[in-house]
Amino acid sequence: MNGKQFGSGGRTPASSRLESLSLTAHQVIQEVRAALRVDFSYDPADPLFVTVVFRPAHDRAVTWQISRTLMCDGLRRPTGNGDVRIWPLRRTGRPVVRLRLHDHGSTALFEIDLADLQDWLARTCEAVPPGTELDDVDWDAALRALVDGT
Repeated sequence: MNGKQFGSGGRTPASSRLESLSLTAHQVIQEVRAALRVDFSYDPADPLFVTVVFRPAHDRAVTWQISRTLMCDGLRRPTGNGDVRIWPLRRTGRPVVRLRLHDHGSTALFEIDLADLQDWLARTCEAVPPGTELDDVDWDAALRALVDGT
């Protein structure tokens, strides 16, 4: 599930801090691995999504918004379909997560350290426990925004 959540809720300032993680991941191209920086961020005010910014050394940054639930599920088992697929894997004895992104006929495959991503996602789940993401949504305001086109 890609895209932006509509109708962000009114979370309290104490819970509206942005959780972030910056790490080195690897893009896999025909089993050749190229290191790049990847920045993950999570904003409890927009609780359904994780923003992922891929920063290759010699190209422009690319930003994706990915369902937090999809990312959490992909740490344990293959998940996703369509544009985003995530699955755990052991590579040379260490656990990684593979993330495959597909957009407009292009596909990119990345390997990310499983433990780093797992620890960070656990912190996002402390900020907004799974299942409570929509508790603070003002559904009347969200409906008005859809009807009004704003």
